[in-house]
Amino acid sequence: MGYVRSTEKEIQYFKFTNCFLPVDDRFDAWREYMISIADIEPLNGGRSSGPFSVETWNLGQIVFVKERNPGAKFSRTPKTIRTAAEDHYYLYMLMGGSNTIYSYRGKSQQKLSRGIPGVAAFHSMADVNRGVMEDMDCLMVFLPRDLFGRRTSIMDRRTNENLLGPTGGLISDYIRLIVGQLPKMTPKVGEGISRSLVELVKANFAQSEQKVRDIDPDILQMVAKARIRTYINNHLGDKSLSVSEICHTMGISRASLYRLFEEEGGIMNYVLRRRMNAVLMELQKFGQEKTLPELAETFGFKDIRELMRSYRRLSSEPIDDVHQRFSRRWQQKAELAYLTEALRSISSAASLDGVPAVSFSQ
Repeated sequence: MGYVRSTEKEIQYFKFTNCFLPVDDRFDAWREYMISIADIEPLNGGRSSGPFSVETWNLGQIVFVKERNPGAKFSRTPKTIRTAAEDHYYLYMLMGGSNTIYSYRGKSQQKLSRGIPGVAAFHSMADVNRGVMEDMDCLMVFLPRDLFGRRTSIMDRRTNENLLGPTGGLISDYIRLIVGQLPKMTPKVGEGISRSLVELVKANFAQSEQKVRDIDPDILQMVAKARIRTYINNHLGDKSLSVSEICHTMGISRASLYRLFEEEGGIMNYVLRRRMNAVLMELQKFGQEKTLPELAETFGFKDIRELMRSYRRLSSEPIDDVHQRFSRRWQQKAELAYLTEALRSISSAASLDGVPAVSFSQ
């Protein structure tokens, strides 16, 4: 079944899934949906009954797609290419499972590309090929060829390529950054995102050593900040997390790091707020089952005294008083409101990461 949403305040969205169909009908529905793009066949001669789903966001010039499928063999034959109306390149990012593409040469097969999780690969809808998908989650971004002008002669020679260079890494990071924002993205923002991603792709295929320097500085700053935030959130429990450690690991100067997090009150203030947010989340989940010394150790504080001093910098109430309020028996609505207020007191009104710091199910 399909679902379409489009308003003046939201980009056009479409979803298709076969999960509501009888098990025996699912593969045929998936095959019918894919027929204009590729021919698909069950793996190992079987008949997959797993669910398939695809979500599509139209940003104007480009289209983002999230796909989940249980696996199949696929082929794009010369006939498929001739009858298809699309003339697009596409960026492909494997998020789970596997995907391998082979050349289309009768019975002979030459491996052209194997998806690397989290790494963008560059492909063309004009290529004939075949391949195998297994229990696959992926992101795809479709880019009309006419956006790239003379560069298409270079790009056509580099299809089925994993983008592993510096600019390719920026493209991968930018795609991951964008995809989390798609459900609430406005058409105007979507148009800007489209232009920025196209410029990144152009830079990747530019025949110049200046190609990274030619990228819009705002894009570089956005991607760099997102990468640093991800690194920090993955290392909150590391007591060695410091300005020097972040600069060394992320390859950024101190001055640049300070500029990036100036709006957050400084990089270490950002780290402190993320740690305290994580502490409060643990208190919500486990109440008094987690002691303050345990929480201090888990989230990178030297000891309980540092945890208590740090919390007092952000809130007028001592954290041991907060700790007393949380226990397994204490999950009523009034107490959830209290936690919300505690989180708000240590976080900016807008989320630190562009998404709410915590959401509650009542």
